[in-house]
Amino acid sequence: MHDPSIMKVGILVSLVFFTFTTGKSIQRQQERSALFKAQRGLWNIRQMSWQDFELLVGETFRRQGFSVEETGQGGADGGIDLILQRNGKKILVQCKNYRANSIGAPVAREMLGLMIHHEAAEVFIVTAGKFTKQAKEFCIGKPIQLIDGQQLLAIVNQ
Repeated sequence: MHDPSIMKVGILVSLVFFTFTTGKSIQRQQERSALFKAQRGLWNIRQMSWQDFELLVGETFRRQGFSVEETGQGGADGGIDLILQRNGKKILVQCKNYRANSIGAPVAREMLGLMIHHEAAEVFIVTAGKFTKQAKEFCIGKPIQLIDGQQLLAIVNQ
């Protein structure tokens, strides 16, 4: 036997939860969109917090038709900040908002291992800075795309 008052409470709780999560989702999308529209130069991007940088990169890929799962915003991300999906292809993304330092080969090696472990097709490493010569050489012939600050800015401005 079902108690109608318990069913009403369950429906009400579900409705409140749905409204809350939908509202948060809309708010997050508005934040991403505002971040994206506010970018006028590499200096702006380099001044962002790492959290905003990840949101910007995610929104950049979202606007290119990828489905984007943000994995790093809450803390430990296991080296993966975003997981992209498009046409059945999974791509792992590591975001590095380094202002002065260059990203070296160890980051690329780590991401290659994560790509194999997670059975992804490809890896993107995105930075507001630059990549070392060793990182670039390591990635030759591997399914790793290095996107430096200048390339990111060009994509954002498209």
